[in-house]
Amino acid sequence: MSELSARLPLALTHALQAIDEQTVDGTTKGLPPALSPMAFGDIGKQGWNVLQEDTAFPVAVLKKSALAGNREWMKAFLRTTGARIAPHVKTTMSPQLFRSQLEDGAWALTAATANQVAVLRAFGVPRILIANQLVGRQNTALVYDELERGQGPEL
Repeated sequence: MSELSARLPLALTHALQAIDEQTVDGTTKGLPPALSPMAFGDIGKQGWNVLQEDTAFPVAVLKKSALAGNREWMKAFLRTTGARIAPHVKTTMSPQLFRSQLEDGAWALTAATANQVAVLRAFGVPRILIANQLVGRQNTALVYDELERGQGPEL
């Protein structure tokens, strides 16, 4: 467990539980169009098979065994090299993956936009790097307000 993951707020755990309890239905991308409302956390219990077209396309999937293997490899790499990483979250924007990356030793998470910073903040990520120049009053105001608070994330 990294120094940063030890500081993960309980709020992150509660926020992830709230996602699992959120209701989704056939209007949610990737889910079968005729799907009746169900808890997001119950999707994995349905036994759907993407290769048998049980879901609507396009849909992205993560193979649990591959993800576990990648996590173990990265933890070993960080232990062996002493490297410090700040993975970029722009592709997945997945709070579940944020938590895994921090638990596995990420020093920080990297965001591309002020909106991504807001998402990371909402899920309690304590250290955030911003990969791009901030442009525009709304974007700079959001980050400035976070810095002015003097609590919460390091930006």
